Parts: sequence; C-alpha cells; structure tokens
Amino acid sequence: MDMVTTGLCQLCFLVSYIEGLGLEDLETCERFFAGSNAMAGSIRYASVFHRLQTITQYFEHVDVHEAYANLSKFLVDNYWQALEILEEETSLHTAMAAAGIDDVSEFPRRLQKEFKFLKGLMKEAEEDTQQMQYYQRLVNFADRRCVSFPIICASRS
Repeated sequence: MDMVTTGLCQLCFLVSYIEGLGLEDLETCERFFAGSNAMAGSIRYASVFHRLQTITQYFEHVDVHEAYANLSKFLVDNYWQALEILEEETSLHTAMAAAGIDDVSEFPRRLQKEFKFLKGLMKEAEEDTQQMQYYQRLVNFADRRCVSFPIICASRS
C-alpha cells in the first residue's frame, strides 16, 4: 500500500478518529479474541460436535469466571484515565490557542480537509494524463503507418 492509501485508511478506520468510540482502544476485544484463537490448534481436527462443544465451553468459562473481573478492571482503568484527561484539559486549551484553534469543532473539519487532500493525491495530475495520452496516440499512429506502409518502416531499421 502506498502512503496515500495508508493515510486514507487511517483517517477512515483508526480508532482515535471514529466518533462515539470514546477512549476505548479495543484492547479488551483483542485480548478476548486472542484467547479464543489459542484453542484453534487443539480443535482443528475435532469433529463438528466436539469443536462446537469446546468453543461453547470456552465462552461460558470466560463469561462466568473472567467477565466480572475484566469489567471491574475496565471501569477502574477508565476512571483513572478520565481523571488524567481532566487534569490535562488546560494544557490542551493552551496548545489549541498556540495553534490558532478556537474550538474543538475545528478537529473534524481538519480531518475532513486532510481526507479531501489525500483523496486528491490519488488522481494523477491532468498534465501527466494528457502527456501520456499524447504519447500513446503517437505510438498508435506509428503502428498504423507501419501496417499501411511496411516499406517505410523497413527502411527505418
């Protein structure tokens, strides 16, 4: 992937830019699925029944024994993270003022502007396109002349 495509992909799908996702970094989901993926090797050659049985038992175990502990840890961690963010709010406003940003509503506008800029980079410049079309027409013209007048093309060689 080139840099433009990577930038566009990040603008569209990076967790930091998805509105409404909040502070969640999806690490909980990643750990959950990593744990379920770990059993893949042991059930690979099992029958369909035993495969489904093992998967069901795994999810029941996680639900009963790990869900509440993980939920408690998640809530406590997010509480402390929220307190840290509130402490840093004044430095955010200072940095915004230094950058000439009056309001937080400016951030989505800048993201949209960056998206349009990167989208524009995906298209070739009109002049380059015209030059390539002109060159291709010259090549096509020369090929047609050689078909129509093979003696002329043979004398060039």
